[in-house]
Amino acid sequence: FVTLASAAVFGLILLYNSSVLGYLALGSRRVPDFISTFFAVTPETWNAMAQMPFNPGKGLFTHSPILLLSLFAIPILLRRRRFGELLLPLLLVPVFMRAYSTAYWIWWGGRNWGPRYFVPLLPFLAIALAPVLQYLLQRRSRALWAGFAMVAALSLLVQIGGLAVNLELFASQLTAIREDAPWTLAITDARYSEIIGHLRLLRPKNLDFAWVRYWDEQLSIDWLIPFLCAVCVAGAAMGLF
Repeated sequence: FVTLASAAVFGLILLYNSSVLGYLALGSRRVPDFISTFFAVTPETWNAMAQMPFNPGKGLFTHSPILLLSLFAIPILLRRRRFGELLLPLLLVPVFMRAYSTAYWIWWGGRNWGPRYFVPLLPFLAIALAPVLQYLLQRRSRALWAGFAMVAALSLLVQIGGLAVNLELFASQLTAIREDAPWTLAITDARYSEIIGHLRLLRPKNLDFAWVRYWDEQLSIDWLIPFLCAVCVAGAAMGLF
């Protein structure tokens, strides 16, 4: 069913682009050209693939450390012979890495928070955490739970910086250092990583939430919106429990 549904969606995209652009394309990429570059591995694409997981500025796991724990699901599922549950995440990660390494000069997706191209992959990697959580619930080890909580807290801290501070604010600071810094230093040098940069900017006057206002040195918050969000999260958690 998933295969047929995916094929139908891609078929509609190809049909639409063919009628508009005059050639088969996914987005703005010609399908024949993309297929040929997909199988032609160059040193640049290898370099892009090597940087994707742990790059200090735009790495997948540096922006979502908790997803690293999904790797512990591999020995758990192998030992329990649940091979089917391994297939999807293990296949998707290298396929995504290889597909977007063709844009090796901008494999992270541009001026955005984190590696933009990997956003569709995140739910599948999050699902891969399920066997790890099941293992923790069965063991009930305080040390293991403490380690899990620390990694989860670190992941939350990283995302708070990205959500709370406008991207352009950090980009303007980088541009003041060097005009091309958002495309060079921010990607390759850990000292200019957006993760650290956004956390440094985390102060009341820089907050960029829809329900937060900073005016005349005063911070005001429309508490109803975060309260309703918290109620929804709590309801979802209770439903899962």
